[in-house]
Amino acid sequence: IFLSKYIRKHPGCILSKALPETLVVDLWDAFDQSLADLGVSFRNRLESCLWEVKQLFDPDNQHAYAPDSCWIMKPSATNKVCSS
Repeated sequence: IFLSKYIRKHPGCILSKALPETLVVDLWDAFDQSLADLGVSFRNRLESCLWEVKQLFDPDNQHAYAPDSCWIMKPSATNKVCSS
């Protein structure tokens, strides 16, 4: 996160070309019990979380990643407080 902030402030720096794009995908909603209580399946909750990622790789999307591009995807379901 700190590198991405630096790169945004200094877009011409060498790091902007050295690091692959990083996608942080928040999967926490897939584990949302209130959605499960409403009958939304885990698969549908997970697909909802991944919708934006699917759009980024859709070849019909003009903002999609090129097939030969390099990127990192980080699924994130941490840093949340669990209540029991």
